[in-house]
Amino acid sequence: MSSMKKAFSSCVVLLFALPVLSCGTTQNDDAGKTFEERIAKFIPAGFNVAEKRNMAGENVFVLAKSPESGIAQYMAIVADDSGRDLKIVKQTKPFRAESVQLAPERQWGANLSGDEKGYAIMIKLGGDRLEDTFVKVLDSSFSEIPNELGPGYAIRDFEDVDFDGNFDIIALDTRWSRLAKIFGSQPYTQRVCNYNNGKFILDNPRFKDRYDAGIKAFTAKLDGEAQYENEAFYYSLNLLLVQEALGQVKDGLSKFQAFIGTLKDEKLIGLGKELFDAFTSQASRGEKLSDPLWKPYSAQAWEPLLWKD
Repeated sequence: MSSMKKAFSSCVVLLFALPVLSCGTTQNDDAGKTFEERIAKFIPAGFNVAEKRNMAGENVFVLAKSPESGIAQYMAIVADDSGRDLKIVKQTKPFRAESVQLAPERQWGANLSGDEKGYAIMIKLGGDRLEDTFVKVLDSSFSEIPNELGPGYAIRDFEDVDFDGNFDIIALDTRWSRLAKIFGSQPYTQRVCNYNNGKFILDNPRFKDRYDAGIKAFTAKLDGEAQYENEAFYYSLNLLLVQEALGQVKDGLSKFQAFIGTLKDEKLIGLGKELFDAFTSQASRGEKLSDPLWKPYSAQAWEPLLWKD
């Protein structure tokens, strides 16, 4: 489990991403006032600064909150603190949440490349599904950085996976929540993306060792550790997903089909055949394997944060 996930394990959020407003400069000299005093004129009555961090240049990212606990309202603000008077660069309308947190200090303003930094925000919606917890990463222009994974993958961690000095994102495959939540959280079935030219790019080959370890782990479980058929069934599915990540779908499907032939439980046999047929159809169309009953998650908070100049 990454340090970022641990830092936010208690964060429970119900976020409604709303359009944002821009504000002009203040007319009063702010000299001698604290930052909290200067920012107070830009946030509604009853709001207090919950967290603030420096960003690129003299910009400061601020989370304002009201009230102190329970279901609250938040505002996200980017302020320019380079002059005598504080200027608001961008700010959101209030949105309701139980809590919102920024990445730990050592991950705030983390290197993405030689000339770009990333600023991560952890969001957890009210629920215990895999897709209820995810990370958004902003660039130095405050725009959310897109990724090529598409629907079904929740960015969960922001870390330097291979210790090269640049931070990557780790996404969980949430499409398997119906069958077993553990699918998405397995390190072997996660997807790792590195930053490249303005977006996060899937880079499974560079992180091949993670998936090779998964092949060994799930093969060992199937060879002797699984005590019950339903347990072995999930291990077999995990093995198939790891092989998909390695580009070995054909071999993975062959092994999964052979495993189904060893089952005695009629319900598991039926489910296995249903999944095998669906997977075979998906693979023939060049699609990623997914639970045939999975539906794209439509929560508003999954949408990019919208900033207006």
